Amino acid sequence: MRLNFLSKQSNKAQDPVCLMKVEKDENALNYEYKGRTYYFCSENCKEQFRQNPDQFLS
Repeated sequence: MRLNFLSKQSNKAQDPVCLMKVEKDENALNYEYKGRTYYFCSENCKEQFRQNPDQFLS
């Protein structure tokens, strides 16, 4: 039997500040920027991103 792990939609996102993998669920810390939602592992990472998003997206 061959399993295709890539066919399942991932429920994880990468925190753009610390690059940690985080769960995308209703309790996840998130912030919308330029029409896209970003997810965070902590309030600290979210606040760093909020202060200067372009620093973490380039």
